[in-house]
Amino acid sequence: MKYFLRCSLFFCLALSSLCFSKSSTENIPKLRRSAVLEKMSPKGLLVLQTTASGYRFGFNFRPDSDLYYLTGLADEDLTLILSKTGIPNTGAGVNNIHSILLTPPPVGLSIDRDEYFARLADSLGFDYCASVIELRKILKQISDIDVFYNNLIRQDQQLGNSIIEKRLIQFIQQFPQVSFTPIIQLTGSMRRIKTSEEIALIQKAVDITIQAHQEAFKSMRPGLYEYQIEAIIEFIFKFNGAEQLAFPTIIGAGPNSLILHYEQGMRQIQRNDIVVMDIGCEYQHYCADITRTIPATGKFTLEQKEIYNIVLEANQTIIAMLKPGVTMAQMDSAARAIIGKYGYEKYIRHGCTHYLGLDVHDVGNTREPLQPGCVVTVEPGIYISPKSDLPEAYWNIGVRIEDDVLITETGSQVLSAALPKTIAEIEQIMQSEGITDLITK
Repeated sequence: MKYFLRCSLFFCLALSSLCFSKSSTENIPKLRRSAVLEKMSPKGLLVLQTTASGYRFGFNFRPDSDLYYLTGLADEDLTLILSKTGIPNTGAGVNNIHSILLTPPPVGLSIDRDEYFARLADSLGFDYCASVIELRKILKQISDIDVFYNNLIRQDQQLGNSIIEKRLIQFIQQFPQVSFTPIIQLTGSMRRIKTSEEIALIQKAVDITIQAHQEAFKSMRPGLYEYQIEAIIEFIFKFNGAEQLAFPTIIGAGPNSLILHYEQGMRQIQRNDIVVMDIGCEYQHYCADITRTIPATGKFTLEQKEIYNIVLEANQTIIAMLKPGVTMAQMDSAARAIIGKYGYEKYIRHGCTHYLGLDVHDVGNTREPLQPGCVVTVEPGIYISPKSDLPEAYWNIGVRIEDDVLITETGSQVLSAALPKTIAEIEQIMQSEGITDLITK
């Protein structure tokens, strides 16, 4: 039943005004495919697929980001083929094919299968569409390639290579001189600069993540477990329409605030703990990534205030300098300069930025100066381990403050500006009633 509904929905979308059609003023995925074809080697072949490896443990199915970027489709069992020179004969009387989409046909078609695929190709802007079982036949028509662009010639750590991947490997072995190129060599620079539509989706993901943070502020209490705060956050995500997490939720209290990608969430929050909350949802495939650090009791200790304000100064200084032409290296240097000014540079454990988009650590050249349309994080941090050379009152204080920022023509726009981050603002909102108060009444 699930398969029937999924395929029926795909069929309806493909042939309706909800999907791209010839009447659309701009078929963005088709334009992206054309741009990729222009960048490909003269005899280059690109093959992208969604397979079983799209299922991540703890997550629902998620399409490959580049495949979604180039098709606008999030369905399972899709294969995209792009050929620079063109495939001479698909076996269906269609020649010189540059763009192909392979997908399972819907169950219970009311029209001829060939007519369905012809309409689908016309609607989505492909030269040719066919069933996924046509892959082997299509590959046999390709006699010469010099560069193979792919996202799956690798060993999946959890699921191993799928059958489709093995077929591709067998195909490529026919061309001993072929070079392998990751797809991001073609799409990285494109995905780095967001369109207005992409920015709107990132902003929506950010807005939902802000709501989750605010509820976590209100619900934080000593005696709760990290996983209870995590549950509140992820409830807010789902309730507000986020499809899934952008990354596993990080709620690190006390000593766990020092662990950058802490995921266990089993510690009971103690009275003097400081709590790092690094969270982000995914909305229509686009990610948010926002971190706030708050006191378990709703009031920072003197030592926590000191460290927090240093990190906040670094966060605000970096944001103030953001504009076209600034580099990520300059951002990192600014963070180190601020934190080093107070003598805490040795307690820095990570860089202070990354790109944000379809992936939480999105693609793009990190050495190139920022341009309008780039979306980056700003996330300086200080982490003080036990038995450091500081007084014990500073031990187990980890502070990270992270915002999501859009580079504009004249400077920058903080997409997460609505989320409080000064000590006074945080302490004030933490006095409000939260979900945990309602549950325990």
